[in-house]
Parts: sequence; structure tokens; C-alpha cells
Amino acid sequence: MKTAAALIFALCTITGSASAAKVSEITLANPGFEAQSTDTQNPIPGWRLSQHAGPISYESKLDTRVHTQGKASFRITCLQDQVYGSISQKVSIAPAVVDRTIELSAGVDKRGWVLMLTVMAPSGNEQVRSEPLLGKHAFTRVKVATKLPAGTRELDIGALLLGGGSAWLDDVHLRIME
Repeated sequence: MKTAAALIFALCTITGSASAAKVSEITLANPGFEAQSTDTQNPIPGWRLSQHAGPISYESKLDTRVHTQGKASFRITCLQDQVYGSISQKVSIAPAVVDRTIELSAGVDKRGWVLMLTVMAPSGNEQVRSEPLLGKHAFTRVKVATKLPAGTRELDIGALLLGGGSAWLDDVHLRIME
């Protein structure tokens, strides 16, 4: 009987350790760019669009012809010289996530995309970026990760298109890694 109890305790301990290492998803608004809007000020529900400065230099819209998951992706096209165009959203963080590593990932198509993850903590904001995707690619999963410092309550996640041309973004995930 003692052996059976010890075995059950050991199994519970192992199971508890394994579940603590599970990856869990943080809910994002419209991560697959499936929701559409007729609002010209906010054509991509759940996301903010911006650019470096000056007159409108980018066309941003949903694309149902090119996608990696679901029925649509986000497409951005540079119309005139500009430093960057971006798409982002703010995400609230529960206190239980602090001091854990989070990972932002997305399917990207075309060179020039950089994923960005900005941590908004009492000690100040810190932005972590992925390496730029170089060369010609079909959809490629790009990732960036960071450990959240104490006091973090909000993140700003998104992607920057550096340079010209058109590029696509799809299937965005924000995950707790440990």
C-alpha cells in the first residue's frame, strides 16, 4: 500500500511539473485577420496602423488571396518612400504572467518585416525586435521572446515593415513559454 501511495505521489509530482512547463496562449484581437471592417479609420479590427511621419505612405488591408491560416491575411503596401509602416495592438497582462517568458510569433511573407514586442513596466518601456526577414520567402514563422519584468501590466505587440514593396502578416500568436 505504501508503494502504491508513493507511486501516485510521484506521478502527481511529475504531472504537476509537466503542466507548469506548458505553453499557454494569450488572447489577441483578430490574430488571423479574419474580422473585417467598413471603418476607413480602422480597417483592421483590433489593430492600430501607423507610420513614421508625413503624408499617408501605406495602403493597409485584408487580403483573401494570400494567407497562411484561415481565409485572410493583413497586407501592407508602401506607396511612397517612408521609414516604416506598422500594425500593432495593446495587450493587458495578468500579474501571474510576470517573471515568465512570453513569445510573439507570426507568419510573414516578404522581406522587411520585423516583429516587435514592447513591454510597458513601471521601470520603463523596453522594446524587443526580431531580426528582419531577408530575401524572398513564402510564409515563414518569425518569433521574438522576452522575460516580463515585475510590474508589467501591458504589452504593445506588432510588426514593422521596413522599406518598400508589399508584405503580408498572418496567424499571430502571443504565448507564455514557461
